[in-house]
Amino acid sequence: MPTTLAGTTVKVRDSLGVERNAPLFFVSPGQVNYLIPPGSAVGTANITVTNGQGGTATGQSSIAAVAPGLFTANANGTGVPQPLRYAYARRFAEL
Repeated sequence: MPTTLAGTTVKVRDSLGVERNAPLFFVSPGQVNYLIPPGSAVGTANITVTNGQGGTATGQSSIAAVAPGLFTANANGTGVPQPLRYAYARRFAEL
């Protein structure tokens, strides 16, 4: 995936101080969708978004070890898989 879209980049500095460029899914004037870079350490990360005009916004996010979960619709482990999804949103100041 690209790490620059429409001149916008996202940098993730993890809890060990390692900074990585985040792969970008989508960029618009009001929204940036990105992936936490593989290899990022668990803990608090500093996120910096830079737009094509050089404006920046910063924030923090928690990085945690996660794994997908599958549950069955009938709750006994033998039925049709029922995926569960939890969504969290982070908001940054406008650039």
